[in-house]
Amino acid sequence: MSLVKLKEKGQVTIPVQLRERISARPGDLFEVTIADGNIVLKPQDVTLRPNVAENKKKPGIDISGYIGSAKGIFMSPQDVDAYISAARAQWE
Repeated sequence: MSLVKLKEKGQVTIPVQLRERISARPGDLFEVTIADGNIVLKPQDVTLRPNVAENKKKPGIDISGYIGSAKGIFMSPQDVDAYISAARAQWE
């Protein structure tokens, strides 16, 4: 059994032994429910998320599955701008 402390903002750290058992990584999503008085965290695969654009019956592309996928690649917003500018220059 592992004891964890609820922090001021409602945060709890999942012990490394438990994270390793389910191959959890930073940025993973969990469904949080209560079952029989217990808090249950269920890992979620965002690639299985339904297409938001289809659900709303509006034209468009659902990018929600890509949110956060480039986290850590760029060090600053300026790096993103430089990358986009360089890519656009190749198109011309």
